[in-house]
Amino acid sequence: MTFDNLEIDPKNGKPLKINGPIGIKELEYIIRKRANIRLRSTRCERAYQRFLKTHKGNHFPNLMNYKTKLKMNNYPYNLKPELKHYILWYHGTWEGFEENYKNLCKRYNPKLYWINLKEHRSVDTPHAHLIIKETK
Repeated sequence: MTFDNLEIDPKNGKPLKINGPIGIKELEYIIRKRANIRLRSTRCERAYQRFLKTHKGNHFPNLMNYKTKLKMNNYPYNLKPELKHYILWYHGTWEGFEENYKNLCKRYNPKLYWINLKEHRSVDTPHAHLIIKETK
């Protein structure tokens, strides 16, 4: 299997890195293979790491009011221009969110949505990633 901007290990088929903006098929493959690779551009990843270092503590507070909030990701993955990366924040417990996140995400008609594996998460507040295709 080949993708334009996704480097894959020929021995085991695992994604190794992205080499430019990726589309839905590449992102689906990365998620399916549970690859823990850098998905942001180098510049965006540096900005995100600076943000995490300079904002010690809980950068994304959990208000525990059991509501959701959809926000454009300030540090989006390196996606093709027509794809936009949103985060659906949930102000409650991970357990409560994981039970209902599919229904919550479907409200926004995303092309793709998922919750990162626990070991791949950079923040503790429950959230899901939504990729929405912009229509003109």
